[in-house]
Amino acid sequence: MESLATRAVPSQARKRKFYEASSAKPTRVPIDPKRRKRQDAREISAQTAESAFRDGQFDPVSFVNSREYEIRSLLRSMNSSKNAQRKRAFQSLPRELRRRTAAHNPNRAPKRVRETARKELTEDNTTDRNPPDTANDSDIKHGSQPIYGVPSEREWS
Repeated sequence: MESLATRAVPSQARKRKFYEASSAKPTRVPIDPKRRKRQDAREISAQTAESAFRDGQFDPVSFVNSREYEIRSLLRSMNSSKNAQRKRAFQSLPRELRRRTAAHNPNRAPKRVRETARKELTEDNTTDRNPPDTANDSDIKHGSQPIYGVPSEREWS
């Protein structure tokens, strides 16, 4: 006859977080990369204050250095968490207002989001989908520019 403990293991294996009963160290199901990125961005590294109190004496230099390290790591984590959760301007729009070209052309986005989209494009160095033409279309139509290597009338004479 099966014991109650052996029957409980398969049901635990189906749970999201599974801890093995036999080992002292719990094992977890691996976290997806996006979730891991957010967790890493929110993590703040710190140093212990034990080095500042060696042999019962207070060492102000090491204390200040450790506080400086904590402040820098706090600022670093604030910047990384802000960027980890960031959505682009066009992603915050309702589905019926989203346009594929709005990711590259801020003029295709609604007016209330345009300025934010322009800032994002300059920050990310996103290339413009429609680079400016080198030759003016009106010049080509009126014959002052050669079309596809055909010489203009001025060059024949």
